Amino acid sequence: MEDYVEVGLKLIAHAIQAKRGDQIGGGIPNLLTDNSGLPPFETPVFSMRSFCWCDGNKPGHEAACPPNFEHHRGFRVEWYKHLGRGNVANSNISPAEWFSILNECLTAIEEAS
Repeated sequence: MEDYVEVGLKLIAHAIQAKRGDQIGGGIPNLLTDNSGLPPFETPVFSMRSFCWCDGNKPGHEAACPPNFEHHRGFRVEWYKHLGRGNVANSNISPAEWFSILNECLTAIEEAS
């Protein structure tokens, strides 16, 4: 996965944290890109989830847990516990394509209730 995608995913996670106000002790952000256990953030444009520990023991996860990031265009990213560890994207994406997706995601976060 390209470095610019990882940076963009961190921006998305920080925007979600700011929208929801998720914090851990001392005002430190609690992000979906960390091993946080936070509930998913879902919009019609994209979904972001923290690492799933269920090992197929949740209903609907028998085949596989959902990806950590999923955009409605079909671009998906998974990581192990924390973003930056074992990142895998389902396809290569150009900087221009990623910038477009990033803008859509940030707009969706702003518009989420």
